[in-house]
Amino acid sequence: AAVLRRRRDSSPGERVGAVFIFDFEAVRTAPRGDGVITRPPAQAALKRLSDDPHPNIILLHATFQDYATLYFLLELCPGGEMWSRTLNADGSKAGIPAPYSLARCWVAELIDAVEHCHAHNLVHRDLKPENMMLDARGHVKLIDFGTSKDLEDSRLNGPEFVGTPEYMSPEAVDSLNAGIESDLWSIGVVAHVFLTGHSPFRAQSPYFSFLKIRRGNAADRFPACLRLSPALGFVDALLRKEPAQRLGAGSRGDLSLLRDTEFLRDEYSNCERRCDRPASRIATLKELALRALGDALAMRKADAIPEKRLAPSAKNLSPLERATLKRYVERLGALQKPHVHKLFFDSPVDARALRSDVDTLSYLGCDFSTEGQYEQPAAFCLMGGPRIGYTDKDQELAQLSRATRAINRLRPPLVFVVGTFATSSENLVLFRKAMARISEAIPVAYVCSLSDAPTPAALDAWEAQFGASFYCLWRKWARFVILNAALMTNEAFADDPRRAKQQRFLDEELEVGKVGQHANFVVMHAPPFRGKGCEGVELEWARKFVQRRVDAVLCGDAEEPETRARITSSDVKDTTKPKKKRPLVCPKGDLSDSSSYEDDSDRDEKITKIVNTPPVSGGFGDDEPVPPGLVFVTAFEAHCDAR
Repeated sequence: AAVLRRRRDSSPGERVGAVFIFDFEAVRTAPRGDGVITRPPAQAALKRLSDDPHPNIILLHATFQDYATLYFLLELCPGGEMWSRTLNADGSKAGIPAPYSLARCWVAELIDAVEHCHAHNLVHRDLKPENMMLDARGHVKLIDFGTSKDLEDSRLNGPEFVGTPEYMSPEAVDSLNAGIESDLWSIGVVAHVFLTGHSPFRAQSPYFSFLKIRRGNAADRFPACLRLSPALGFVDALLRKEPAQRLGAGSRGDLSLLRDTEFLRDEYSNCERRCDRPASRIATLKELALRALGDALAMRKADAIPEKRLAPSAKNLSPLERATLKRYVERLGALQKPHVHKLFFDSPVDARALRSDVDTLSYLGCDFSTEGQYEQPAAFCLMGGPRIGYTDKDQELAQLSRATRAINRLRPPLVFVVGTFATSSENLVLFRKAMARISEAIPVAYVCSLSDAPTPAALDAWEAQFGASFYCLWRKWARFVILNAALMTNEAFADDPRRAKQQRFLDEELEVGKVGQHANFVVMHAPPFRGKGCEGVELEWARKFVQRRVDAVLCGDAEEPETRARITSSDVKDTTKPKKKRPLVCPKGDLSDSSSYEDDSDRDEKITKIVNTPPVSGGFGDDEPVPPGLVFVTAFEAHCDAR
């Protein structure tokens, strides 16, 4: 516990400090494997650094102890910890991006502090905003050396598996020897937190964070506010899976390569250390204006006068400013509101269709934090593509109108549109307008078909109309992985980087689904296998989906409804055992040991169903209450059914 002590009668020139209380008994009785480090590393590190003080590292004045407690008398930092700078104005929400100018200053001073530690053969191993404080002048102070590692004298070093999960490096997660490169990784994560609001490895549990870290694919999901920023190259160069490939690796005590990036170069104009200049304590006028606009949008009511000044066609905001504002409003929890979201688009039709994010591979308002709780079974709607212009355009539009009316009447929590949408750009406009008639309260997710995007140029046009062609979303405790079938099978995409990106995305999402106890779905135009008796590549896909516990593959390339096809673990000769329902906890020690999740189950075998729906324009007449192209998939707590 940290307790601040300040005398009321202290004079302005009198030195005051903070007392850090270290309870011996609490450390002695702490469970093994929790990454708790005893007092010697912190005491030795602070003493060494205090002998050669640095303006950006907390200063140790003295230590003393009694029978049960060790006391550290430290420099007082009245500015508080940096984590509080990621809160909104009233402190009710965390994870708010910091203004760019302030984030750049803080990261620069963090680099100076870490460089000084490395010069004294110390690796901090727990860099995060909670371990950064501000002094009275607004300069950064690095604190908490309880998990630090001495590269000279290893006798006092603790285990390698230490740190805060979302900030740990891949080598720390794997309990490998961690050097200065681990701190470089953490600097990249801290910069990402300041600029976007959260860690790139944030997940529903520490175990899932470790899975993301071990894969090292953070760059695949950088948000637009980072991709358009000069900080992109800086963060990307630090979040490299291989330690030797990180910017500044191998140069202990010299991080000049980090300072010489486009992101930080201006912070070191006419000075060698950022702390030699006054600290940036207030954001720029433009940044303050953007945040004020974001706060106004967050409080905006649905019946307010419409505005269109934030649309892409407007010239008053640059793409980076618009992306920064959009990210700020999203982190405030207001972008999910339809009347706020539509302000960032030129038309309500665009706002309805573009809810999946090409950058983060997510769907607005449908993530684990808001939809990760099971309440009751939910029936999701799978709608076959209308194929406007395929035969009789008027008849096809009439059937699509019937389908949208049925959806508004039944009000499913989520609608997937799978299959060919239209045969020409003119018909695609009609399709998007018809789909915009679905209630704003019902999320609509679009799935790219083989014929809608046969070439990379066609896929670019499709993503401009409907957003990401592969992404993940959560709804009512069910998890859906949407894939682009053309990227998997069409050789026109052999050299397109999106093919490899989708494969990395799929591998990561299937690995997460294997451990979780929720219902898992893969949604794509055509199934990669057709049921029993598959061979070759189809058998490999079937085995992968069954082993990764995919409950159903939802498709839209059939001419008649197919809801009974399935494949089991015995069909693909899978001998791994199904999972019991277990809480999502992080196993101790080596993460390669997944025995915490392997056990016998009441289910004899794992089953993956194939649900295929025909085009929604295939039925005729108004006597049917629901068009034949609508299939409802009911997701229960850990399985599904279709009708």
